Amino acid sequence: MSGAWQQKYVGECHEVLFQNLNNMDLNGFYSNTVAIVQSSGTGKSRLVDELAKLIFTIPINIRNPQQHNGTRWRVLYFGSAMLLTLKIVAAYPYSDVDIFNLWTSNRAHDSLQAESMFYQFFENLFNGILRQVEVLYPRRTPARKNISEDWRSFLESKTERNGNETITQRQKFYYEASVGARCSILLFQL
Repeated sequence: MSGAWQQKYVGECHEVLFQNLNNMDLNGFYSNTVAIVQSSGTGKSRLVDELAKLIFTIPINIRNPQQHNGTRWRVLYFGSAMLLTLKIVAAYPYSDVDIFNLWTSNRAHDSLQAESMFYQFFENLFNGILRQVEVLYPRRTPARKNISEDWRSFLESKTERNGNETITQRQKFYYEASVGARCSILLFQL
């Protein structure tokens, strides 16, 4: 599955989605929210990744991390004479594990603590993004397309954690934002 992700993107759905996002009513009473719903493996994440080349995007994948534990085989029986063996390939792209663990961890004792944790996570995330954009563009305002492509490339770039583990900047960002949110819950409980 990850090999297919590296192939040239076919189609222009990302451009259509970009046009639709630009045509949304920003002055209305309703949230400008878009849901991308379809079966597993149909290209939703890849669509958003291609869109990230055109518009600043914060990709978050909260799929259960156990869904990318390698290739599995499933045998299906149809009556006594027919047998079908399916190769089920691990899900890709991988889950943002730190966010998944934070959001499914039941660390909050009530809805107020849970809400506080979410706010703290996004505050940490947005502050980290602001700091990084200021590093990428210290004295100039880039074109929208440039910042989108640069941000996407930055998230994919590699860094080290604990001096021995290679991770992406995306993983590092989400880890740091998650740790900050967990700390806020601990402080809230004092």
